[in-house]
Amino acid sequence: MLPITIQSNKAIPVHFDAEISPGYLTFVVKDVKKDEGADVKTYSTKEFTRFDVALNDARGAIDVLRHFRWEVGKLIDAMRAQEAQIAEALKVPEVAVATVAEEVEA
Repeated sequence: MLPITIQSNKAIPVHFDAEISPGYLTFVVKDVKKDEGADVKTYSTKEFTRFDVALNDARGAIDVLRHFRWEVGKLIDAMRAQEAQIAEALKVPEVAVATVAEEVEA
């Protein structure tokens, strides 16, 4: 396996890495959290998820990344245009919970 990493600076941590293994490009998505209480701004990362793309050559890996970059940009544009609808769709419905007194009365 060949890891492909991005050198980040201290202000902007990296959310993605990639791994190359025979026949595959693996995207590694990381969860980044700011470390609270530290004197210096630091971040911790841990793997959130990963997904594989079947490939057979280096040019294919580069092309997949180029398409991914372009399509994520288009998704961002679409999400900006529908921000209100997205906010509504992401709301978790509140579930009414009966108190003990209400259950006894029923």
